[in-house]
Amino acid sequence: MKTFRFLLALLPPLLTAATILAGPQPGDVFREYSWRPEGKWQRVTGPETTEPRARAFLPNAVNDIVIDDLGKAVDAKIVTSTWNGAAAEEIGINDRKIVVNVGKNHDLSYDEFPVPLEFIRQGTNTVHTHSTTEHHGIEVQWPGMVLFLRLDEPEPRP
Repeated sequence: MKTFRFLLALLPPLLTAATILAGPQPGDVFREYSWRPEGKWQRVTGPETTEPRARAFLPNAVNDIVIDDLGKAVDAKIVTSTWNGAAAEEIGINDRKIVVNVGKNHDLSYDEFPVPLEFIRQGTNTVHTHSTTEHHGIEVQWPGMVLFLRLDEPEPRP
């Protein structure tokens, strides 16, 4: 009997919580806000698309990365986080393909892949993506594509 009374005592708060947490109700009005950084989002779309929403992101964005000194570089890789809408046919640097089909289809993915040092130059390097999908291939998540260079240089120790 005590258990039954306890459950009855819990019923009104649970019903109230269910009503409050039910989410949007018919007739509710919402306003959607979007943020767009300077330039273009890292959403990769095929340049031939006729889909109006996808065309808003063309031309595909590129990342310019300036490297002052390559003298001690011994290894390089690009690290990125993507949401993959279909497949990116290409990710590359300085107009040279590095990798195809990055990420998991319709999923968030953390990816890293090697970059041949001969593809990188001192000064401005342009990292690009390409897709021929009608809607979009991948969406590069913040902070974008990051190029890591490993240097042949001892780290200072305290």
